[in-house]
Order: sequence, then structure tokens, then C-alpha cells
Amino acid sequence: MFASRASYVEVSGIRKMFETPHPGAINLGLGEPDVQPPKRVVEALKKAIDAGMNKYGPTGGILELRQIMAERLSKYADVKPENIIVTTGATEASCLTMQTLIDVGQEVLVPDPGFVLFKPHIRLAGGIPVSYSLKIENKFCPDLDELESLVTSKTKAIIVNSPSNPTGAVFDKNVINSIVDFARRNNLIVISDEVYDEIVYEKSHESFLGKHENLIYINSFSKVFAMTGWRLGYLTAPPEVIKQMAKIHYYMVACPPTPTQYAVIEGIKNSEGFVRKMVKEFQARRKRYT
Repeated sequence: MFASRASYVEVSGIRKMFETPHPGAINLGLGEPDVQPPKRVVEALKKAIDAGMNKYGPTGGILELRQIMAERLSKYADVKPENIIVTTGATEASCLTMQTLIDVGQEVLVPDPGFVLFKPHIRLAGGIPVSYSLKIENKFCPDLDELESLVTSKTKAIIVNSPSNPTGAVFDKNVINSIVDFARRNNLIVISDEVYDEIVYEKSHESFLGKHENLIYINSFSKVFAMTGWRLGYLTAPPEVIKQMAKIHYYMVACPPTPTQYAVIEGIKNSEGFVRKMVKEFQARRKRYT
């Protein structure tokens, strides 16, 4: 009755926890800020809706938003607007990446513990997730000797996640460079999930972007603007990869939500103070309860 791929994945344990509690329960199961989006972003969304920005938009996202993101990412690398795809959350960006790059039987190295969606996205593409460990004695950073031992002729890519969900680890330049060197030696694609890039404390964020010529960079607006339910993210990749991704992206979602993109543009232009204040509050809580 069912397609075989339906048996490759199970219902997420985190999603079960999210949907089980009674109304009013304090939910500690999901990674989302417990504040509301900036008022100017909310007003920009309302304004976009009232102005009729409710129709299909460009498959890759509104050009103005892609231009702004290219400019912001220029501190890491020379990113062109045409090499950015605005996605329906980082979730779609991850799934899109696997559907574009991973073939049946190919292996992807995946952090363990790691974000709950990584392995199912690989399996749904017909690939095989291969776990690499993140241990407390190694500050939750990958062990390069272990990574080398896991590589086979079928290994296609490695997923990295810094700042990490769920460990909270933040990779420094040395860790990033060592992983990039490993990927080059083994001709691997690096898929870097950096959705928590602005929620850091003692250390500054170091990106994989600009460090490896064969890189898929994934990010989201969900955390930085406390708008997880609005479902908007983005990715950037080499031009030849983006060209193929754009086709599959269209057949998955047609285009990202139009009014939400206009709201995010407003947020990027005028809400940096909101992000700093939110992170400052998180840092205070972190010190209080650790």
C-alpha cells in the first residue's frame, strides 16, 4: 500500500513531545526563542499582506532579499544573489540538498548527537546516514581519526552543525580548517547548518562559508527573528549546484512564502537591536541556571 520510502523514517521523537503536552505546559523540547518577532517585522508582514503581496513569487526568492543576504554573507565569501535560494525554512533547505546531491546507496557522515532531521532527509533521498560521534571529552567536536575511519568509496558528503543543536558546541577556526582539509582529502561535499550563528556567547561565530569550494551553506530566519512558525530559510551553493537545486526546489514548494519575505527584509534592515537584546537575555539565563 505504501511507498517503501515511508518505512525508511519514523515519527520524530521531538515532534511527539511537542504535540503531547496539555495546553499551558512549558515546552522545553524545541529550539525556538520564547519571545515574539520584532514589532516592525510583524507590522511589515501585515503591510505586505494588505498591499496584496500574496501571490506566487520568484522560485528562488525575492531579488531584494537575496541581494541583502549576499551582502551580509560577503564577510565570509563572495556570494552572488543568483547563488542564493530562499527556502521554506532550513528544513526544506536540508531536504532539498539531499534530494539534489545524494543518490541511492551513497553515504553521508552525520553528527551524533545531531539535529533530528539530518538522517531522515538522507534516507528519503535513498542515501545512508553514517554517524560520527561528538563527545564531551572532545568538547563535542568531531574526531578526525574517527572521520577518516568512516570514509568509504560510497561517502559523498559530511554534515556539520556549528553552533550545534543539541550540544551547543561552537567550532573555532582550527576545527573548521581541519574538517575542511579532511573533506578535501576525501573529495567530500561539506553541508554546513549554521542556523544558530547569531546566538553565541563567549566565542564569535566562525563560518564554513568561504573555506571550501564544495560547500552547501544553510541558514534560517527562524531563530534570529523568533519566527519559527513563519518557515523561511535560505541556502547558498556553487553555481552549478544551485542550478540543479532550483529545479527541485520549484517542484517541492514552487516558491517561498511571499509576504514573509517582505517582513524579513524589514527585519534585516532595522532589527539588529532586537537580536542583541534577545541574545543578552539568553546569556543571562544561561549564567543563572548553569
